[in-house]
Order: sequence, then C-alpha cells, then structure tokens
Amino acid sequence: MWRRLRWVLLALVVALVAAVVTAVVVEKPTLDDDEKAVDARWADLRVPLTARYSTLDGAVAALAAAGESDRAVTQDLQTDLATWKDAIDGGSPARQAAIANRLEGQGARLRANILGSPRLS
Repeated sequence: MWRRLRWVLLALVVALVAAVVTAVVVEKPTLDDDEKAVDARWADLRVPLTARYSTLDGAVAALAAAGESDRAVTQDLQTDLATWKDAIDGGSPARQAAIANRLEGQGARLRANILGSPRLS
C-alpha cells in the first residue's frame, strides 16, 4: 500500500514539474512580445511626461527662490528630477517608469506642502 502511494506521489510530482516547464516554454514568447509592446507605448509617454516634469523643475526653482530649498520635498524633488534626466538619457523603460511613479508622488507631496503652508500658498 505505501509503495503504491509513493509511486503515485512521484508521478504527481513529475506531472506537476512537466506542466510548469511546459507553461514556461509556451508563455515566454508571449511575455516577451507583451514587454516589447509596453516598451513601445512607454516611448510615446516619455515626451508628455518630460514636459510635465519640467514644470516640477520650475516649482523647485520657485521654492528655492522663496527660501525653501532646505525642505525635504524640495531636496527629494531635485534628486528625483536629476535621476529622471539620467534615466531619459539612457535608462531602461522599467527604470523610467519607476522614477516617473516617484515623481508623481513627489508632485502630490509638493502640492500638499504648498496648500498646507500659508507662506507658500
């Protein structure tokens, strides 16, 4: 009885491994094609995002002119904007998307800082 059970379990494990290997072999080309499609779509988004983030450059300059260059949001924005420019010059679309997400968050953070500060608003 135990001998049969071991053989049945071994057969199930072998079948499971074969199914996983088959799924990887079949799906890999589809995933590669999807990645290329996303990268191509990202190329179209870079231009408007670059224009959008240039306005954040202006906001950083305005904050520095108002004497707020020591704020964490200003320093974080400067760092992320420099990283964005480096990524645009030679980074992968995945890196650019990650930095764009950070910049979107920084923009919301900047807006909250400005609306919450009587001096800045």
